[in-house]
Amino acid sequence: MTRTTRTGAGVLGGLLATVLALTGLAAGPAAAAPSTAAGPQLQAALVTDAAQFEDRILELLNRDRAAKGMTRLQRVRELDTVARTWSTQMAREGSMYHNPSYASQFPAGWRIAAENVAMGYQTPDEMYRGWYNSPGHYRNMFNPDLTHIGIGIAYGTESWGTAPYGTQNFAKYPSGTRLTPTSGFSQPTAPGSGSTAPATGRINDGGIGGSGNTYHLNNAFGGAADVVFQYGKTDSRTYVGDWDGDGKDTLAYRVGNTFYVRNATSAGPAHEIIPYGRADDRVYVGDWDGDGKDTFAVRRDSVYHVKNSMSGGAADEVIAYGRAGDDVMVGDWDGDRRDTFAVRRANVYYLKNSISGGNADHVIGYGRSGDDVYVGDWDGDRRDTLAVRRGKTYYLKNVISGGNADLEVGYGREADTTLVGDWNGTGRDTLGIRR
Repeated sequence: MTRTTRTGAGVLGGLLATVLALTGLAAGPAAAAPSTAAGPQLQAALVTDAAQFEDRILELLNRDRAAKGMTRLQRVRELDTVARTWSTQMAREGSMYHNPSYASQFPAGWRIAAENVAMGYQTPDEMYRGWYNSPGHYRNMFNPDLTHIGIGIAYGTESWGTAPYGTQNFAKYPSGTRLTPTSGFSQPTAPGSGSTAPATGRINDGGIGGSGNTYHLNNAFGGAADVVFQYGKTDSRTYVGDWDGDGKDTLAYRVGNTFYVRNATSAGPAHEIIPYGRADDRVYVGDWDGDGKDTFAVRRDSVYHVKNSMSGGAADEVIAYGRAGDDVMVGDWDGDRRDTFAVRRANVYYLKNSISGGNADHVIGYGRSGDDVYVGDWDGDRRDTLAVRRGKTYYLKNVISGGNADLEVGYGREADTTLVGDWNGTGRDTLGIRR
């Protein structure tokens, strides 16, 4: 439903038969925080994600207002507080409904007040589009008389997963009204942290480090890149996976312990935003259950918390393997379509063919202890094997064994950061670079 309030006017209401509503009040002043039902391990990730979710909604709205010849709305902290508090209350109660007194929570002096709420949309683009496609919510967002906005996202736990609750609070204030502009990206912080999410670019895990957000992907070994695009942040850690099961690998980037997953090798917004684990976890990607979709696992010392779905919440499997100081790789070593772990010590690799502890199933030596090592199915036989890099030369092996490389490839520049994936769905992994 929609609700708009004007000074000296009544409340205009209407019904909307979806999970969207427009309301007009937010309860008391408090910082946005995830529902306590989400659990303490997810709270920092969810708050960081909520900030980016809010920023994206503002970006979409002001872009469309400008395209329609309207002034951009100024986001202010006072209205953010109202919106975040109400979203938090809805998330805590697990119920989306109107705030009965939002206008009284606004700073004095407003001439028009309005609110939109929503629940369950997993990305900011989806939530915004839901509001956009609803006539009542659209009227609030594109009221040319409005001047200011507050946005709040909070997360609740539903039977089907983690649910974002969203609130937009709108107001018209006379020119010269003293309000505090919201400073921008990742404005909220984790409870008690006093800072935004830590950088993840230098974490040593199964992701791609380096810097830059331009990716050059090759569908063959050699020649110019077949696809070049930009995605994510220049200082974030990047992960490669087939997130939607279409047979093609794409990218995700990480901020803190929130993952921004895109299902196409192209620029654009994330298709899924997923909190999992802790901000300092080491993260690995694999198809752990053989369903054709890659998901995340986090490592803490030598313990792995494996998730079989693209969602937050508890791990589906927890195992211990290797030592805390091991380098870790992921691959389908035996062709059973399930990824498992391997640990590296110098130039010796201890490969496991199941998600379990115990002794390695294969132990091989390959390359030198100082080599950079990559994993891929280089020949399309559905078994992952190793490659080592020296400078800009890659030595690829098509069997799990020592000995000479089966293919020697020169690619890119010595300073490039390398990634591996099946970019075109042929069943063969090839290289890409990040600059």
